[in-house]
Amino acid sequence: MTIPFLPVLLVLGAVVLFEGLVILGLVRTLRDVQVAIASGRLPQRLPVGVTSPRFRARDVRTGSEVDSADLIGRELVVLFLSPGCPDCRRLADGTRQVPAEPGQTRIAVCHGGPREAGAFADALASDVAVFADAEGTVFSAFGIASTPSAVVVDGTGRVGASGGPRHSGELASLVSTARNAAVGLDHPLPVVS
Repeated sequence: MTIPFLPVLLVLGAVVLFEGLVILGLVRTLRDVQVAIASGRLPQRLPVGVTSPRFRARDVRTGSEVDSADLIGRELVVLFLSPGCPDCRRLADGTRQVPAEPGQTRIAVCHGGPREAGAFADALASDVAVFADAEGTVFSAFGIASTPSAVVVDGTGRVGASGGPRHSGELASLVSTARNAAVGLDHPLPVVS
């Protein structure tokens, strides 16, 4: 090896090292995105402001049919849960610690049949209607790709907020976010001339 090639080899080595670090950073970013998708943190759900899809289902606890169109005028909190999801179980248990607010209806839509939905019925607060979604129709209508997920629908039937709360504190924060956004719509900012 001759001396004139030594600087070239050092620069080439530095470039290869730099490219390796860039590739490592991209792999880590890709992994972070995969985790975010799996945990429901990316906005795959219905966007805020769109009209909530209408759905009709039978409560596995009471056997009564609930139609979302009958709930217009009330705030609706829809939880999406699936069996085998530890965060779903924690969120379901947490609903007993956070009572429903006046003018609020809470519904849990469980992926699977009545047996899977019934498993959540004991964990959820007694005021939460529990629906089985064996075909995934309600999940699809709301654009839910992962659980746990929650959608808050305001009294006008529009999506006020959506997210992937893992426990009752995050669910309460999501509901608060929806309410604050609705207040902002009721009181527009003054126009500055």
